[in-house]
Amino acid sequence: MNLQIERDSVVVLQGVFVEGDGALRGSASVFFNMAIAILIAGVLCGFGFVLFKFTRFYSDTIYAAFFVVLLISCIVIRRVSMARSVDSIVNDIDA
Repeated sequence: MNLQIERDSVVVLQGVFVEGDGALRGSASVFFNMAIAILIAGVLCGFGFVLFKFTRFYSDTIYAAFFVVLLISCIVIRRVSMARSVDSIVNDIDA
């Protein structure tokens, strides 16, 4: 039995409370995050293709260059996120 009662954008479905607006905001955020990830992947693939096509580098060289770039970006992102999390913890303790 699928009981659904609608009251002012709030849906009660078999005893589970679901707020309609919150679900839409989350889906939009996931959609835009995925769109950005696909765009970045396309740019990286296009850059690799152009590098391979016009410079005649070996594919192993291009893979190694991408690996180094991704490794450096992971290290930078980790350092930034650790610094921000420490600042956030200190601000929460002080508050």
